Amino acid sequence: MIEVARQILNLPIADIQIGARVGFFHAAHAEALAASMAEVGQIDPIHVAESAAGAAQPWTLVAGRHRIAAAELCGMASIAALIVADATESPTLLRWLELSENLDHRSPRPIERAIFIEALASVAEAAQHPDHIGERSQDRAARLRWDASDTVSLASDWRSRLACSQGCSVRTIERFR
Repeated sequence: MIEVARQILNLPIADIQIGARVGFFHAAHAEALAASMAEVGQIDPIHVAESAAGAAQPWTLVAGRHRIAAAELCGMASIAALIVADATESPTLLRWLELSENLDHRSPRPIERAIFIEALASVAEAAQHPDHIGERSQDRAARLRWDASDTVSLASDWRSRLACSQGCSVRTIERFR
């Protein structure tokens, strides 16, 4: 898990790289946040990680795309940011943090929830089976039958844990995928 000491800094927005995001950008949501920020200021910090050496910007956005857009709409040059990881953290964990914050903070529309759940399933699968991403469950079960160090129950364990964490069934997870 993350070993970096979490701290909140006021970072220049220009120093934050915004990479590919999961889900949709809602301009109306950013505008509503901007109105709130103009009135009461920023309440919740964005989440960032240190960028890898040689990156164009020293920080990479983990979660808070709408908050950055709102700050830009307000004309803010800097934004409060919680540092959640250093440059050595795995992209899988950073994606997990992005997804969990988005699912925890709002109720996405059905299509967006399906996109988030599918991305969470990919992250969960990558965490449990890094060398066999995308492998069919039947192929995984056949492979595990011959591997004395694993059990067949590992073949779909991540699906059960993910379904439980999202309050749905394994079948629902598979439907979203």
